[in-house]
Amino acid sequence: MHRPDRQNVALQACQSCLALLLCLAAACAGAAEFPVQGGSGARYLLDHNGVPLRIQGEASWDAHINLTQAQLAAYLDDRQARGINALFTYIDSPVAYYAGSSAPWAVQLGGQAAGIAALPFLKNTSGAPWDGDPNFNHHDADFSTPNDAYFAWVAQFVDMAAARGMLVMMVPMYLGYGLGAADGWYQTVANSANTQAVCFAFGQYLANGHGAFGGFKNRSNIIWVNGGDTLPPNGSEVALRSVKILQGMQSAGDTHLQTAHWQHDYLTGDQTDFAPYFTASAAYSHGPYPSLGPTYAESRVLYAQTPARPLWLLETTYWGEHGASRAQLRYFGWGSALSTIGGTTFGFGPLWGFARSPDGSTGTSSGGTTTAWLAFTHFDLNQYVSKSGNWYRAAVAGTSGAAGPSGTGNAIADGAVIWAFAGTGGVEALYDEPGMLDFQRMGAFLDAIAWYALVPSALDGMGTLVVSGGGSYAGWSDGGSESGGMDWIVAAAARNGSLLIAYVPDAHTGSFGIDMSALSATARARWFDPSNGAYSAIGDVAATGTHVFTPPTANADGAHDWVLILDNVDAIFTDGFGG
Repeated sequence: MHRPDRQNVALQACQSCLALLLCLAAACAGAAEFPVQGGSGARYLLDHNGVPLRIQGEASWDAHINLTQAQLAAYLDDRQARGINALFTYIDSPVAYYAGSSAPWAVQLGGQAAGIAALPFLKNTSGAPWDGDPNFNHHDADFSTPNDAYFAWVAQFVDMAAARGMLVMMVPMYLGYGLGAADGWYQTVANSANTQAVCFAFGQYLANGHGAFGGFKNRSNIIWVNGGDTLPPNGSEVALRSVKILQGMQSAGDTHLQTAHWQHDYLTGDQTDFAPYFTASAAYSHGPYPSLGPTYAESRVLYAQTPARPLWLLETTYWGEHGASRAQLRYFGWGSALSTIGGTTFGFGPLWGFARSPDGSTGTSSGGTTTAWLAFTHFDLNQYVSKSGNWYRAAVAGTSGAAGPSGTGNAIADGAVIWAFAGTGGVEALYDEPGMLDFQRMGAFLDAIAWYALVPSALDGMGTLVVSGGGSYAGWSDGGSESGGMDWIVAAAARNGSLLIAYVPDAHTGSFGIDMSALSATARARWFDPSNGAYSAIGDVAATGTHVFTPPTANADGAHDWVLILDNVDAIFTDGFGG
């Protein structure tokens, strides 16, 4: 039995209210009618009926590669119930990121044992059967030989998501970090077979389909995300060939929204070969690893761009990676949600790989990693390992000992590491880990208010909302990283003065002042604990001058992040959009 997230007395007191909010969030996520669109001047998506749609997404990269149809259905059911309404993924990856992964062979089609029948492409540049490039060293797949069965399976995955009200934010040709040095299709795009003409024809194939594959152009729940962790140089052959895939799709009648996922902290329009085709913007931001950084700086730069178009955070630091705490992950989610307004995406390592590595494995031949526990190895805070059929999370970082964790306790000593039991079995044991539950609470909160009416502080005509004690703003540069600024309060308010939301991060200290003239009438003030969903009343505050607020002491997680809510009407459940 999986260990539930920590709860305290305050949470138990409001469980029925929180459960209602969670159910409403899940219902809203499933209510969208596709295709989505960008409204005139809207910085968020609209569904087919013009209803605002906020992205509450998750990175599901290898789900359709490493899961069977039944397992994939169970994952999608779980995420739908948690309010996830969008999945971020690629059509395929040429490398196995985790030991035990089947990539690029799809498990549903028989995995590696099925050989070419489970691969996305049938032949190599010499016309011989493609071997899947298991060592990622010859990059010789021929895009003119797609495997209809593979693409039909990806289309089935898209349909399964649509049936649950989920968008699929899909990379048609994932290029890979560092110009494809250790992953992605970048070097394959550049091979002798995949000319611009071949890439254009492949784009037409993606739109129209062939044989068992019915094409993607009439599957209305797709958003195309170009690039994939790298920024191909403007005018380079790889960029031009990749653009031909997009052009091929559109020439065949594909009208889905187009955006990009470049290397982190580059702006969507930085790649000038692609820029004319984009109809949405996507932020991808994090700190200069190993240091962590927030998400609001790049998000706010993109929000301020004109003309206005839909914007959301596509990726940032994942739960379970880089030693991020629960409170820091909450900051990345709330900071992006209140800066893009259009939504945010959660990632979880190792869940996104959907593979559990064999005990004792140390990595893959193509440079991947392992989920397996290893002796005398440093493990970061909240890093997950698998051992003897169990999953464990590092509650205290450090170097492991000789034996490793065992049993089901919450404080298992292993050298300098303290492990908490997380579950037994495959990755499904990790579906309700603390990071996801915090993200779920945030989504429930936002989907229960008029989130689409919010405008970030000091942007698009909105005044500065936090006028004193707001913390230090992060440093950011195009193509760099977000550094510092982990104590800055992120705030947004409705233009009509009915609502103001301010997220106070864990690193913030002291009181802060809010310009109450942003509210149109006396405001009801409350605190929301983002770690357990509990509300606490502050009282009524006049809509004049500056009011100083002092956050409560530690929240239910033992951290010091809080959400301030000011509203002068009942902003919960007030309109037909679920706000």
